Amino acid sequence: MKNLFRALLIIFAGSSILLFSSCSTTKHKEADENWIEIFTPAGSPVASEKYSLTQVQNDYQRLMALTLELDQIADETTALRQTLLFQESPYISDVENKRIELLIFRFQNALDSLVNIADYYRQNTSPDIEVHTRGAIVGMNAALKHTYYSSRFVSLYHDKKELIKIFNSAHPSYEIPAGFYDSVAYNVTTIDNLEQFDISWALFSKELANPASTLSSVKASDPVYGKLIDEMDELHATAHIQMEYLLYARYSHYPELKDRIAHSRIARIGNDIGSDYDKSATASRGFIFKNVARMKSPTAHILTFSDQQTNEIKSMLQPGDILLTYTAGYMSDVFLPGNFKHGITYIGTVEQRRKAGLTDAVLKKEAVSEQQGDALIEHVTATTTEDGYEINIVEAVAEGVVLHSLDKLLETHINRLVAIRPKISAEERLNQLILLMQYVGAPYDFKFDFQNDAYQCCTEVVYRITDQKGTINYSLVEMKGLWILAADDILRYYLTQNPGGFDFVFLADQSSNPKDFNAVIHTGPKGLEALCELMDVKPPAQP
Repeated sequence: MKNLFRALLIIFAGSSILLFSSCSTTKHKEADENWIEIFTPAGSPVASEKYSLTQVQNDYQRLMALTLELDQIADETTALRQTLLFQESPYISDVENKRIELLIFRFQNALDSLVNIADYYRQNTSPDIEVHTRGAIVGMNAALKHTYYSSRFVSLYHDKKELIKIFNSAHPSYEIPAGFYDSVAYNVTTIDNLEQFDISWALFSKELANPASTLSSVKASDPVYGKLIDEMDELHATAHIQMEYLLYARYSHYPELKDRIAHSRIARIGNDIGSDYDKSATASRGFIFKNVARMKSPTAHILTFSDQQTNEIKSMLQPGDILLTYTAGYMSDVFLPGNFKHGITYIGTVEQRRKAGLTDAVLKKEAVSEQQGDALIEHVTATTTEDGYEINIVEAVAEGVVLHSLDKLLETHINRLVAIRPKISAEERLNQLILLMQYVGAPYDFKFDFQNDAYQCCTEVVYRITDQKGTINYSLVEMKGLWILAADDILRYYLTQNPGGFDFVFLADQSSNPKDFNAVIHTGPKGLEALCELMDVKPPAQP
């Protein structure tokens, strides 16, 4: 039975390459008939970075963490469907509503992270062809999983109109707009994406069938990336089945696709592949490049910081300062209410870390093992990122708690930034920084479970390293059934409950001119007043 199922998948995958792509309006250059060139097209408008093998390995780990999260979300979504289908009441309870909102929140953020991985390797390269090939495999695996999990979700609910209404409902308290289900369905069935899906799969299969290719060499010599390729085999076929099912179920124009096969570029590619096609389809039904649309608004602009402003910001900061940021335009923004979305801790230069007390002797004394002591020393003495930026912050992102660069964030990610300084003793600050370094390498907390110390989201790190120091004593805030501390919650605690617990350092924001994206830095009492106005609170009485 299993062999029969595999045979059916091979037959389906072979036919679907001609079926899905024929009515695309996307135009491709003949020179692009190479899977890496399609995935990372020449002339990309985004400035290309040169990534290293370490970057690829880090993103591989990030991809694995996202896969585990999405597998769990898929299981929970399936269980939820059964619960909703067989309940007697036509209405959902508040508990069920919260459960749905949390699933949407987690699902969209995981999908957004997959897009970021895929987009990075679509736009950037490595001078080493084997490293470049590994990076493209990671990126395309991420893109495939985006399509697989999205189409699985849409297929699961497609014929349940009442349940679709629930997923399409707006959730104002979460700032979730109406139409979530429809937007996911649209993204996985747009015709341009379907063509790109199959074009790159065919070319990938052709190269994989060539034993002299770099791709074949990587698969044969590296079991990690060989496993990724084998995994794409089944995921690609399953995603195709799910998308065919959706097209038959949802779109009346579907039969017209067949009429355009003869004019399809993918058909010509299929003919060129010839007899090698059957071999490559057997070897790998599994490649995808879904031309994932950036889940970032094309009209969103980040702030521009001059070199002078960057230096001014760093001159005002000290190790242990808390940075709260907002980046406009990402889909995940709509699920995170507030003026600030992300929490970061500044650690400064190696010299500043040492001056704060992070010496080798102290780190070894505080470490629970010799191995951890060595790791802490390595974190404290780290100077530059793989792409050459100065390491001066610690943040929790999808790949976990990492050392990163404020300089790079100011260039690429900031629409708003505030810095506050916990008013704590030198001893408490040292303890704060040691604990922070111990969290480096921890996996990301996709569930935002502040009760579980094994996983960390961004503001969870801030909460754990500053709570119960000085006069700081946070109270977690309930957000749709979760007890968390969001970035805005930290600011509200400071501004309205404990103004003596922190010092205001600066606020960087856009000017009042909506067309001016040059950063404006506010400091002193006027800066604090601007922050309070932004947060819609009264300026705190100065202690």
